[in-house]
Amino acid sequence: MYIIDKIATILFKFKYRKNIKYPSVVIGYKGMKIGKNSIIQPFSTLKANKENTYGKIIIGKNTYIGEHSYILGGNGSVHIGNDFHAGNNLILLGGGDIYIGNNVLMSQNIVVSSSSHEFKDTKVMVNETASIFNTVIISDNVFIGANATILMGTTIERGAIIGAGSVVTENTIIKEDEIWTGNPAKMIRTRISLKEQIEEEIDNFLKQYPFHNLFLLYGFKDIFASEYGGTCSDRTILFKEKLDEKFQEIPINIKLHRAFINDKQTHTILKIKIYNKVYFCDVGMGYPITKLLPSYQNIKFNSYGIKFKSVVEKNNITVYIDEGDGEKELIKIVNEVQSQEDIRQSIDNRWESREELPFNNRLRYFFIYKNIYYQIRDNDFSFNCEAKRIYYNPK
Repeated sequence: MYIIDKIATILFKFKYRKNIKYPSVVIGYKGMKIGKNSIIQPFSTLKANKENTYGKIIIGKNTYIGEHSYILGGNGSVHIGNDFHAGNNLILLGGGDIYIGNNVLMSQNIVVSSSSHEFKDTKVMVNETASIFNTVIISDNVFIGANATILMGTTIERGAIIGAGSVVTENTIIKEDEIWTGNPAKMIRTRISLKEQIEEEIDNFLKQYPFHNLFLLYGFKDIFASEYGGTCSDRTILFKEKLDEKFQEIPINIKLHRAFINDKQTHTILKIKIYNKVYFCDVGMGYPITKLLPSYQNIKFNSYGIKFKSVVEKNNITVYIDEGDGEKELIKIVNEVQSQEDIRQSIDNRWESREELPFNNRLRYFFIYKNIYYQIRDNDFSFNCEAKRIYYNPK
């Protein structure tokens, strides 16, 4: 039996010879599985339960585990997701279960333990105390800094960060996007979410790029957004390019979308999908819509002294504005799949149908200066001394 087991272990190592770098120790091949393109660096130890009833070690795809690491299935199991990366000297002690999600990043010298000892009875010598176990859960997109220790019963939710040298004590629950540091670790603040990062980009863009419709009024062609402004399509295309560049490493989906103004589907906005939630973004409007508009719930917000709200009804989102003289409908969005090719074609042909565009023969110029929002409006494009100049207080 010993010889058979030895041969089977050799065959297992041969099967995973590209994954487990020599010299490394593998014990309990029956309870072990390693995904494609995963690498365990030399001088590491993987110990699963030989009988394959518990103590499994399951490693997902595209995983990297540094040198001198030690993974023990123990009385529980260790499950590692895809795209996991850990530096040297990783220690995973699966006395209870350890679950690690996808896209988790750990620095060097990390200890994760799902077991401890029962120390309540002072009459029992510490080396004779009973072992106790509790599951550790580390969710997707978590970062754990160097020399951190995670103890049993801990749950770390998506997007959280554990600072270097921290000790997360037993049965701690760390919420989504929280940042914890110290010994014992405590929450110091929350991360800015991806949604909030995009909303910061919206506000910065509105401050940098004014809105105007001079290109429309004068019929200029082949002119796109610049530091001097641009129409809704120009601005939206430029903002999409900026988001695509900034968030290219992050799984968000950004597409052009057409919305209705005055029952005409001529307004260009963005449809943004973040972690399976759909939002709409409008940087092409002549008003400071600084928030992403969810497709799944109503919201209200103030921006530079102007009140906005969005109302969701089935697949329609209606955005309302209140400048102090009552609520008015601003735009209507239909949450549907739209052809990017058709939208681009419509934008290319926009000058051939000027009568279809909003603000025809009406000047609109809006900008933000020193955190104050200014408007210049002229409804007959005479641009005389009667043109209205309006400003709003800061947010």
